Amino acid sequence: MENTMLRVAKSLDHITPKSMSHISSDLGIALIDTNKALDELTRLEFPFRIQNDGKYLMTSPVSWLSKDMIQQEMGDLSHNYLIELVGATGSTNSDLLSRKSIREKNPKTLVRIAELQQNGRGRRGRKWITGLGDSLTFSLLHKFNMPASVLPSLTLVVGVAVIRSLRNLGGQKFKLKWPNDIIRGNMKVGGILTELGNFDSKTADVVIGIGLNIKRKHIIENGLKVVVSDLYREKMSHDRNQILVSILKELHNVFASFEASGFTSFSDEYEDMHYYHNRLVTIETYPKKFERGSVIGVGPLGELILKINGKRKMFNAGEIKLESSDEG
Repeated sequence: MENTMLRVAKSLDHITPKSMSHISSDLGIALIDTNKALDELTRLEFPFRIQNDGKYLMTSPVSWLSKDMIQQEMGDLSHNYLIELVGATGSTNSDLLSRKSIREKNPKTLVRIAELQQNGRGRRGRKWITGLGDSLTFSLLHKFNMPASVLPSLTLVVGVAVIRSLRNLGGQKFKLKWPNDIIRGNMKVGGILTELGNFDSKTADVVIGIGLNIKRKHIIENGLKVVVSDLYREKMSHDRNQILVSILKELHNVFASFEASGFTSFSDEYEDMHYYHNRLVTIETYPKKFERGSVIGVGPLGELILKINGKRKMFNAGEIKLESSDEG
């Protein structure tokens, strides 16, 4: 059962204005609950406004997610996935990590999608809070037939799949930022978070979270408003269901290649997609510890390789930023 706020949001229209009493009557909910839902939608910056006559009108349409549409668009590949669509949740990654045992009962890849993710998590424990209808947030629980020791590069491989899918839909200006960001013009469009679940010497369950800004000017990250970019600014007006299906299809392809030959089959493609490749950067490896060098590649486990004072140095974690002299 969808929560009241989501029901109210879906009842609004971008052509026909509706009064609060009209919304309340249509949905069979009390006026006070309708008012609370509208207040919450305002806080979430949902695209609607109040007219002079007191009626509510959406300022732009929202493509609501549909499990039926997703499964239909997936075609024969839908048999490989178990799709879950929820109205609101804290974190789709956390949801799947708490249900690791489902892999023992069902061999399919589990996909959990949320219209609203209220406590999303990013790398280094950062919180990622999006709005309603302006983003795409989902996670997969997938079993890899390979040891956990070779999985550190998986985040980079997933990034390749996301960029491929966006380019297939016409988005040519999106790039990657090591290790887990999707960017456009050095501004964040989305992120990837991979987390290890159950594993043994030969197999590993991994939860892969993906978040993309569809039509959003900023996000709340660690309590701060951060200016971001989105797919809309690339003139990508695709239905969110189409974008999701495109990514799931590409992930199906890269997972098979990754299991067969590891990261080596993706390294050249990743470097081509990496916005920071062959550029001068500063990397923060620990709080207040910085190193400066040129990005010259990525290692077999996804390590960032910098050239520092004429020598190669590999990093498996850190936050990179362009030197001001190398921006553009």
